[in-house]
Amino acid sequence: MLSAIRGVLGFTQGSGGENLLFKLPAILSDLVLGYFIYQMSRKKLGTGIAFGLMLLFLFNPAVLINSAAWGQADSFFLIFLLLSIHGAANKKFVRSAILFALATLIKPQALIFTPVLLFAFYHHRAWKQLGFGALYGLGIFGLLAAPFFWNNGGLVGIIDLYKSTLSSYPYSSVNAFNLYALTDPMWSSLDLTWLGIPYRVWGFIFILVAVAVAAFYSFKKDRLDLTKSYFIGMVLIVVVFVLGTKMHERYMFPALILCLFTYIESRDRRFLSLFLGFSLTQYINVAYTLSHLNADVSPGADGIVLVTAIANLALLLYMLNIGYDVYVRKGIKPLPAPITPEEQYEEDLRVVGQIKPHQKGGRFNDEV
Repeated sequence: MLSAIRGVLGFTQGSGGENLLFKLPAILSDLVLGYFIYQMSRKKLGTGIAFGLMLLFLFNPAVLINSAAWGQADSFFLIFLLLSIHGAANKKFVRSAILFALATLIKPQALIFTPVLLFAFYHHRAWKQLGFGALYGLGIFGLLAAPFFWNNGGLVGIIDLYKSTLSSYPYSSVNAFNLYALTDPMWSSLDLTWLGIPYRVWGFIFILVAVAVAAFYSFKKDRLDLTKSYFIGMVLIVVVFVLGTKMHERYMFPALILCLFTYIESRDRRFLSLFLGFSLTQYINVAYTLSHLNADVSPGADGIVLVTAIANLALLLYMLNIGYDVYVRKGIKPLPAPITPEEQYEEDLRVVGQIKPHQKGGRFNDEV
């Protein structure tokens, strides 16, 4: 479609107009996500903080490098994923299932977040909504996918495509600065072993670990509180990215906006620190990879890769610790309350009261 528009507009290959055209969907998707952040946080946190959170996302270097610089479509996929999790968090189960089907149609990696919806349906025993959601979701999925596969195998063609996508890149790490960047060079075969176990098996093990950890936070306390859905989604993607195999450098991207929405719901300021941490490692991972790909090479196991991988492991542990404190111990650490005009006036008086004349040679200096 974009190629057809390029032809109509007369953009030549490699021109600035062509670059803008092909990056425009990702840029517009970023703006839509920024609007969602503002709208969904304004009522809970106030206009000022909502505007600040929106700016934190829109002017985040990790967001800009992914969309405006590289032109990747992760933000477009993330719109539907975020709205699906938002629907689950607000008990709009049928809507959540439909949006999840659309997210999966755009990127099969949305399947990583399946437990978020399953936990929400289970806790509220929403079996009827689950049935309708699955029916509508599969129906919309098939309807939208049919034009592309009508003459390419039909339903079997769709299944084969998703199987090939999920089984593609049989490597320990596909430029993701994670655990496997520390154990062997990236792009190592899944048949190689680490600690006597093949990487292929480690991948399955850590998928199960991600689901188990997510289930722990979902089932531990306040099961009916679905506002935890954003945090559960973040747990799934971070654990799978940092510890799972076949991860690309961009797969951590959803964690950024899920950090912000987890903060909006919990109001614990530590999630903002986590957002900044993941923003830094995601920016380094994507920017460093992109610079190497532009030179037709892949990043090696140098100091930048190793330090970023260690930082991602540390952020994973920090995330789990915050989650335990917030969702199990119920220990919330909010942002400091803004200073009132009365408090500011008292502070000014205190400062003025501490001012003394300058003393020189044992006598007060009255010179002007």
